[in-house]
Amino acid sequence: MQQKFVDPWKSLPFLRLLIPFLVGILLKYQGILNIHSIQVLGIIGLLLVAIPSFLQLQQQFYFAWLRGLGIYLLLTAIGAFNYYWQQPEQQSHALGQRPLSNNTCVEIIAAPVPTTKQWRVLAKAIAQENQGQWESVNGLVFLYSKDPEWMQELIPGKRILLTKKLQFIAAPKDPLAFNYQQWAYRQGVQYQSYFAAAPMMLEPAARGWRNWVLDSRNWILSVLARWIPDKTICGIAEALLIGYKYDLDRSLVQAYSNTGVVHIIAISGLHLGMIYGLLLWLFRPFMPIRWMRWIRPVVILLVLWGFALLTGAAPSIMRAALSFSFLLLSQSLGYQNNQLNALAASAFFLLLWNPWLIWDLGFQLSYAAVTGILLYAKTLMQWLRIKNPLLRAIWQLNALTLSAQVFTLPLVLYHFQQFPNLFLFCNLLIVPFSGLILYLEIALLIPIPYLQNILGKMIQLGIGWMNDLVERTNRLPFAVSEHLGISFLQTLVLLVFLFLFCERVKTYLCSSIQSRQQA
Repeated sequence: MQQKFVDPWKSLPFLRLLIPFLVGILLKYQGILNIHSIQVLGIIGLLLVAIPSFLQLQQQFYFAWLRGLGIYLLLTAIGAFNYYWQQPEQQSHALGQRPLSNNTCVEIIAAPVPTTKQWRVLAKAIAQENQGQWESVNGLVFLYSKDPEWMQELIPGKRILLTKKLQFIAAPKDPLAFNYQQWAYRQGVQYQSYFAAAPMMLEPAARGWRNWVLDSRNWILSVLARWIPDKTICGIAEALLIGYKYDLDRSLVQAYSNTGVVHIIAISGLHLGMIYGLLLWLFRPFMPIRWMRWIRPVVILLVLWGFALLTGAAPSIMRAALSFSFLLLSQSLGYQNNQLNALAASAFFLLLWNPWLIWDLGFQLSYAAVTGILLYAKTLMQWLRIKNPLLRAIWQLNALTLSAQVFTLPLVLYHFQQFPNLFLFCNLLIVPFSGLILYLEIALLIPIPYLQNILGKMIQLGIGWMNDLVERTNRLPFAVSEHLGISFLQTLVLLVFLFLFCERVKTYLCSSIQSRQQA
């Protein structure tokens, strides 16, 4: 019996929206489009969408492609305009539109974080003095100081007065040096200020959701520090649970990177996926209850998004939270869901909210890894038929790891100029073990001292073993291949080649699976 052909492109509406939207962002970033050409492109798109409506019915069918082309041009214009509109200098009352003042009022919007030699806090300029009059301004500012004591007092919502002119972040003199100006601009920041003495506090901190997140994070850190006394191990525990990376040992982080398991301590969708799986398992016994159909998604969404905010809303976590939200809502409403479409939808809405995320390394690696998993992991798992449950689980984990590496490989070579040769071996052991430790850390938050004492010792032993394995593996002479840097163009070519090659291999494996099933 001949099977009916189903066009997979039709089941991915958000991917069709995402591609022209991305093209618009890139064209604006490269300077190919300016505000006038964006307007022209948008008008042409609207005209092409409208033209078929004025034709006869038969002609409308014949010229339907015009409407599709118009939608693509319109989405390209929207992507370019969104990038243009969210540039710092385009904001209303943006810093720099008028001469900078010696007196600027700023509001802290994020908790202070330690850098290599000092502390940094993100603030928003809200007003500056101009000839004795205060006027509204708008713009993000980085504040730096080497004094950690009073920097810790700068909690979100607190307003302070800066009594010296803000400094524009200049480009580096050495073209080969790290471009701090570009990095800051992609965070929406163009100005900074350094000071040694405590600034004038204008008013008490206003309590808000950011303060709740900060208080919750500090409480979790205090629980971990109390029951896990080893500072190195506690730093890994903090990173694993809530993505707090400021207590990590730098040499240990490099070892995790060299062995291909740095995603364990760099909070990612893997962590949210483990929590999502735990929540589904907890709700399973209650599913026969009628009203649980609506209670379950609400509770799960609240926990997922609460955890996302608690970890600092990293792009990889936001990707996972949005993707799980789309899948959960579609299941609850009875719609057939497509994980690849949910992934594209999460990317579309994140870039609509913040187009600068396209340059975030975590954003790139997260979407590259999950795309590879969704495209190839299932086929790899089915290709090798293994009856032994333990060996089958090992192969499935290897299939996931290999699939995740398909599209992350070019990005790793481009950004890090190295490749972890033993990533399969390390992921095979570290990933399931880190999942167990994550669940133990969640249980550690239950305020029962006797239980916390036992769990703290188990976590310390477990992370200690994990660190020892990573460091021993890192010391092997063939653990990592270095000096493998490639250019941006080579990265794109390699991505296209890997996609075409893997699609060819996938077709062969699918044919092999079908032949085996029919035999």
